Order: sequence, then structure tokens, then C-alpha cells
Amino acid sequence: PPTGWLVAINGPGRGSVLTVGIGNNGVGRGDEPRVPILFNDNEISRGQSFSVVYDPKHRKYYLLPGSGKTLVYYEDQPVLERIDLTTGMAFQVGQTTFRFVALCDATFDWE
Repeated sequence: PPTGWLVAINGPGRGSVLTVGIGNNGVGRGDEPRVPILFNDNEISRGQSFSVVYDPKHRKYYLLPGSGKTLVYYEDQPVLERIDLTTGMAFQVGQTTFRFVALCDATFDWE
């Protein structure tokens, strides 16, 4: 089931919505990632560009760098290790800026 969404608020896919679920959600272009980017932002690597992880035990989200060559930026700094991800946070990969919206939190979870 969905635990949250990534909404493209700027860039080639503006208005696109990606759904994340429980556990590790690899995001990127191509067929490999669990969460595929279906719009054309050629600056985003094929394969896993970054991951959004939802930990149901602690009801927390994390943003992690991917295995591709494309860097993810949060507050103009590259994401080189895991950072806490909270609803409303925005980050950039390629030409696209995503805003994270959480469904699961301290007040709701699917389990």
C-alpha cells in the first residue's frame, strides 16, 4: 500500500506523482527501479538514482543516494548519506524538483 508520494513540482515532469511504499523504494529512469520515473528528464540516471525508505517499525522516512551517477541535492547540498525525510521537504535530481508528501506517520500506519 502507499505510504507517501513524490510530486514533481518543477522540471520536465511537473505535476507527475510517484507513489512510494513500505521499505526501500529505489527511484529512477528505466525498468530496474521499484518506482520508475516515467517522464523525460535525461539528466536523471537510468537505474536507481535515489531511494526513499519507509521504516514501518519507527514510522520514519529516509532519503538515500542512489547507485547512478546523478546526484540528489537537498538545500543545495548533495545527499551523500541517509537523511531524515519529512513531509513537505523538497529535493532536486536532474532538472526535477520533488516535494515529499507522507501518508503514514505517528498517527497512521497500515500495520
